[in-house]
Amino acid sequence: MEDKKKIMIVAVAIVIMLILIGTIVRSALQVKNEPDDFEIIEETDRDTLVGKQPEKVTGYHLVTYAQDANEHSFIQNLEVEAASEGPVKFVIGAVNENSRIEERMTFELDCKQGKNTFDLLNARYMLKKGEYLWMDINGQDTLFKEQGSSAKSLVQNEANQVLGEMPVQESDYLLPFSYTLQKIAEYRCLVIGNEITTNANAPGLNATDMEHDYFHITKTRLEKIFEKVNMNCVNVATWEKSSETAIDKNILKSDTLKNLDLVILQLGENLNSAFDIETKMKNLIEYIKEYSPHAEIIWMSGWNMQGAILNTIPAICEREQVQFMSIADLYETDYQSLVDQERLLYYPNNEAMQTISNRLMEALKFDF
Repeated sequence: MEDKKKIMIVAVAIVIMLILIGTIVRSALQVKNEPDDFEIIEETDRDTLVGKQPEKVTGYHLVTYAQDANEHSFIQNLEVEAASEGPVKFVIGAVNENSRIEERMTFELDCKQGKNTFDLLNARYMLKKGEYLWMDINGQDTLFKEQGSSAKSLVQNEANQVLGEMPVQESDYLLPFSYTLQKIAEYRCLVIGNEITTNANAPGLNATDMEHDYFHITKTRLEKIFEKVNMNCVNVATWEKSSETAIDKNILKSDTLKNLDLVILQLGENLNSAFDIETKMKNLIEYIKEYSPHAEIIWMSGWNMQGAILNTIPAICEREQVQFMSIADLYETDYQSLVDQERLLYYPNNEAMQTISNRLMEALKFDF
């Protein structure tokens, strides 16, 4: 009887040992079958790649999801799976009728290898209705596949170049980033101008009243798009007329420049060819970007200006990544209003102000 008990104890021990050996073998096989490419992802972040197979690609540049923004929004949260440590470039822009990307803004984020999470709401990166957020994977060169997935993304591929440009095409690749958007509740704008703009409480010369001034026409239009519009104006004509290249910070205070979404520069009419125009403009733009680094900037100029100066400003704007909008042609039409018969000074009339506002809204690509 005692021998039978010993035999039973030995049998149970053997069964337990076999179970343990089986568990160890299965675990080893699972580790062996796991793709080596997953090593770039931290252990705690491995669940983000469940069902997705990393795939090395070459010749790919900007990629995005095949869904544009359906309303004007700020980027709220952004998650990036980086294949390597370093800066990652992002682009905000739309796709035109020729399947080309029209870039409006670019920015870089420093990423560690693996999963990165960014809270970008305070940065005020805006996606306008119809725009996409693109990630530049050139150098990262990793996309993902999922069994049975349909077209989910838009990609640029060097293999599809047409006349040196890369059109976007649909793809079933899954992308190494994701983001959330928040609808814009308040749009913040500042106009920095001269006599054509005057100030926020008076019409620019020579509109008959504020209802016919481009500043107020544009503000009314923006208020139809956004829940709240905070739009102000600063007249810097005195500084514009001077030979000083450094902006007078007593006139243009830093507090007025913080966290803006749009800056309109209506300047140039008072510049003198003897001035160091490039340094003057560069200093102003850098001052704005110091406090609103991601604001959209439009330089509007050309009313009754010297040709040499008018030809200089667009080149400076291009170097400083500022959009230039000319109104020079309006001065050559019947849009002038005689302000002072003796001095023969002319300013835009009501019709010109309306056209200026139209052009601003077109430049901003807002429906109106």
